[in-house]
Order: sequence, then structure tokens, then C-alpha cells
Amino acid sequence: MLIPYYLYDKRPEYLVIGGFVFQTLTRDYMTLWGENWQGRVPPHLFWYFRENAFCPTDQRQDVVLLSYVLPTESNLGYHQLGQLVVKSCNGIEISSLSQMADVMKKTAESPFYAVEFELQSPTVVIPKAYLPMTNQMVKDLYGIPEISYIDKK
Repeated sequence: MLIPYYLYDKRPEYLVIGGFVFQTLTRDYMTLWGENWQGRVPPHLFWYFRENAFCPTDQRQDVVLLSYVLPTESNLGYHQLGQLVVKSCNGIEISSLSQMADVMKKTAESPFYAVEFELQSPTVVIPKAYLPMTNQMVKDLYGIPEISYIDKK
């Protein structure tokens, strides 16, 4: 399924890089908008649920979101972003959260991560120079025990 209906006995997958929180779109995530969430969820996310929930392809096995930005000094100007569907990272089309994590590991020569989104949203540029320090600060400040969790199915 492209959009899992329920996640029984599974932790949600996420990846926090420099305060940018990436995760997969699930029905459980959309219910955060409360009762009658179908009318409250951002339309582009509901479209994936309504039209493509059962249609994974080789190009898209998950819908990867930038769900939220945890404010830090290194992500100033991006704090208002959220609910954006990831299109690519460093020019490589993203099909799943685990692939995004792999792309970030394999593009070590680049001094930054450039994450592009659908719907003409701005490209996010995440400089790598201070990421270890920023990630540790995010963990401490926001009480996040692990900077990422990706289920290796």
C-alpha cells in the first residue's frame, strides 16, 4: 500500500536532519487533524489517500513528507514549512523514506542536501557542515531519543 491504513505494532518511520522532520504519509498521520479529518487534511495529502492509497509503483513506494521543522539556528527561514511531499534529494527521485536515508549517505561529496518538493514548493538546502552538532542539539532540546527510525523490512 502506498498509504498504510493502520500501523499495528509498528513504530512510525521518521528521519530528522538538522531539525527537518521527514516521515511517511499514513492514515494514522492524517487523523492528527481530528474527527472529520478528510475535510481538514491539506488537499494534496488527501488526494494521495483517496486516489493512490493502494497504488504503489517502482517510482513511489511511500509518500515521504517534510512534516515539520523543529526550529534551530541552522534552519532559519524554513520554520513555517510543513506537509510537503518530497520529490527528490540532491537530484535523485525519492521513492521511500529508506531510499532517502540511503541517498543522504551516498551523496557525501556534496556540501549540502537539496530537497525538492512537489507543488512548486521551495527547495530546502540543508548544509552538512554543522549537522552532527545540530542533530545532537535537536535530540537534546526536543527530547528525541533517536534521530531516525527506519524499519528495515
